[in-house]
Amino acid sequence: KYLWWIDLTQDINTMSFFRFGTGMSSDGDNGCAAFYGTEGAFSNLRSGKINMSDVKKPQMSYDYYLSSDLSMYASLAVEYSTDLVTWTEIDRLDYETLDEPDGEEWRTHDIDLSSLAQLPCVYLRLHAEVADDNSAVLVDNIRIEDGVVDNINNVRKSSVQPSSSTVYSITGQRVAP
Repeated sequence: KYLWWIDLTQDINTMSFFRFGTGMSSDGDNGCAAFYGTEGAFSNLRSGKINMSDVKKPQMSYDYYLSSDLSMYASLAVEYSTDLVTWTEIDRLDYETLDEPDGEEWRTHDIDLSSLAQLPCVYLRLHAEVADDNSAVLVDNIRIEDGVVDNINNVRKSSVQPSSSTVYSITGQRVAP
């Protein structure tokens, strides 16, 4: 029923784990996944099983929140597994390397998942780490899509052959004999 859920935290007793919160979002729906940790804390937000066997050019994107009120000592890695035992990092967003926000803002991060194309079963997880008590990781609109471009837009004029057919527009008007 749900694609993303909290997977692992450093210490459940510290209450340092992703929470599905309300009140903030990048798209105005008032919900996102938020991780407010303590110094050295980490948490994972994991997907369910994803079949990539028919996917040609898988891509992932998510929105993340930055604020001048929060320190930039956080990171968010994307990892994958085929067996839920071994996890391999395929992307890392280190907040310290980002331009400081002027205020509050949401940004989008895109990830090429081509190395996972054609796998029959893959799991993804967002691994968040914070280095101090004033850091947070907020994520919204996690998307996994096949980035294949429809080749109809790439037809060359030389490949189009004249026809004796009549062409009509979508509204039913005749546009060619």
